[in-house]
Parts: sequence; structure tokens; C-alpha cells
Amino acid sequence: MKASRVIFLMLPLLVLLVFAVGLKAVRADEVRLQNGDRISGTIVRMGNNVLTINTPYAGDLFIKWDAIAAIATDSSVQVGLSDDTSARGVVFPVEDGKLSLKAEKAEEPWTFDMDDVEVINPPPDYRWALRLNAGVDIEKGNTDSEEYHLDTRFFVRTEKSRYTVSAELDKEYDSGVLTENSSFSLLKYDHFFTKKWYGWLATVLETDEFKDLNLRSVVGAGPGCQFIESPSRNLGIEIGPVYVSEDYDEGEDQGYGAVSWRLDYDQYFWDNRAQFFHWQYGLWSMANSEDVAIYTRTGFRIPLTKRLSATLQYNWDMDSTVGSGDEEIDERFLFTLGWELGNYGEQISQLSKLEAMRD
Repeated sequence: MKASRVIFLMLPLLVLLVFAVGLKAVRADEVRLQNGDRISGTIVRMGNNVLTINTPYAGDLFIKWDAIAAIATDSSVQVGLSDDTSARGVVFPVEDGKLSLKAEKAEEPWTFDMDDVEVINPPPDYRWALRLNAGVDIEKGNTDSEEYHLDTRFFVRTEKSRYTVSAELDKEYDSGVLTENSSFSLLKYDHFFTKKWYGWLATVLETDEFKDLNLRSVVGAGPGCQFIESPSRNLGIEIGPVYVSEDYDEGEDQGYGAVSWRLDYDQYFWDNRAQFFHWQYGLWSMANSEDVAIYTRTGFRIPLTKRLSATLQYNWDMDSTVGSGDEEIDERFLFTLGWELGNYGEQISQLSKLEAMRD
């Protein structure tokens, strides 16, 4: 009797607990469309006039902002308007074309027009990415050779600044004897004066043991234009004067002024299943117009997992300043595996879909 009485007394509490858990489970954000349809889920963000809502039955859905009549959120979101004002709180509709936001510490809700909403849950104030690629080609038997390639790129992008560090290293052995040992590295800072135009300051360091080049250092600055910038597509071009200092093992050391240019292009295709990229860097001596050095990196990068990717790459380098006994043109085909980190690449899938809807 005592046990049954305890169960009887606890039954209302159990009912309330189950009700509370069920109530919490069904609570969700809601989007009401202009045609009257309602979609429940979790609002992820809104940008470029497209709202993303995550649903348990269809994953992420992308809805044009002008197709939405109202939204209501279950938890706080960050809302930014076209006049640069912003606040965080729970959003709910008040009348046609208007929303209100109730912040935790605000006494009165903030009411605004839906047409003035610029962004919901904007991305971080800075973006960064780190990529590390490595490739190995070892042949044994009639041919005894080993080739090693390593390249890395790290960048940080804020509203007005971009910092880039990249480097690559190549080594080759033939029957255990070192036959190639070269490196190329870039350190660059970009300051954006407008959304597209920026000024750059860069240093390039290059070595090539078997072309008698102990060190070629390049320092310069100039203007650049970022015509396109997004996680799914980028195009930037820059040019400017530089000073080149070359230290040779046996040849005569020299220093001279030159013109430097860079082109950096990449774009995702086939629903982000492959990325095409092309990078070119060049030097043209102002002391001798026949002294030209051009470096290109062209290829496809294929994502394998969230962090892992495979790259097929073709390198074409031309350097007319090398010694008379060395080839001016170097060609190399590479297959590498890469590992990536950062908050920039994670936006690729979503933002590319947003851009497709916007276009």
C-alpha cells in the first residue's frame, strides 16, 4: 500500500515532467511565407536576402527574404539593419511587414520593418583558413627515385585587412642522391580602402640549390583589386613595383627594380564537389626587359571529407634569369592530399547555394 501510494502521489509530477520535456522538444523557430505556408525549424542566418532555416525533415532550406511574411524565433538571434543598427533577442511578428525584437535587458521591444533587415546571425568578424598539402612519389626497381612536395597556406581576413602566409617545398632524390631542393614562400598584408580596392605589402623568398640560387628576396607594395570574394568564388589581381635581391652561390649577386604582378582565381563547381584554381605570380625586371620570371599553379581540388581533400595540380615556372646551363622552364604534375581548418571553408556549401539563388 505504501508503494502504491507513493506512485499515486508522484504521478502528477511525472505527468508534468513528461509534458515539460515534450513542450521543450516541439518548440522551434517558425517562418510564415507570403502564400500562407509555415515552416518550423531553427533559423540559421539570413544574408544576401536569403534566409536559411534548418529543419529536422529536410535539412537546410533556403528561402528568399521577399517570399517571407513573418518570422518568430524561440531563442535569441542577432539582427542587423541596413542603417548599421543591430541587437540580439527573440524576434516575433507584430503586424504585416514589421517585426519586434525583445532583448534580455531591454524594457521595451525594438520594432522595425522587415525590408530593413540586412542580416540575421552574421558570420564572425574575421575569417581564417589553413591548408596543408603533401605529396610523395617513390619509385623502386629499374628506376630508383623519390619526390617530395609540401605546400601550405594560411590567411586571416577582417573587414579592412587580409594577412596571407604561404610556402612550398620540393625535394627529389635519384638513387639516393639529392637532385632538387627548392622552396618558395610569400608573406603578404592587404589593407582594403573599399570593398574591392586595396593596397598590398609583400615579401617573397625563393631558393633553388641546383639553379645556383641561394636566395632571391623580393619586397614591394602596390594596388590590388578583389573583383570577387566569397567562399565559393574569388578573383583578385594586383600589380606594383618591387626590389629584387639575388644571392648566387657561384654567379654574380645582383639587385634591381622590377614590376610584380599576381592573379589569384578559384571557383567551386558541381555543387561544391570540385574547386578549380589558378594562381600566377610574375616578375619583370626594369633593368633588363628580357629578365622575366613567371610562376603558375593550376589545378582541381576535390573535397573528400569535411577536412580532407585531394588535389591534382600542374606547375609551370619560367625563369629567364637562371644560369646558361639551366633550363628556363620547369613543369611538374602533382597529386597531393590536403588537410584544412578554419571558419571560411565551412561556409562554402551554404553561401554558394545562396549565391545561386540570388543570381
